[in-house]
Amino acid sequence: MQALFDGVLYTGSIVNMGVKNDDGSICYIIGILKEIRSRIGKSVGDSVSVIIREL
Repeated sequence: MQALFDGVLYTGSIVNMGVKNDDGSICYIIGILKEIRSRIGKSVGDSVSVIIREL
């Protein structure tokens, strides 16, 4: 999986949380590396644009 966090590329994993929403969709989580957060100038609680691409 590839993700773009405010345009900065990350290649890694997306994790199934094992939780389903009321509509049947599945919850996933992806962490943002501290290095990427620093590069994009974001801190805890800031909004980040995320684009996910399957490899």
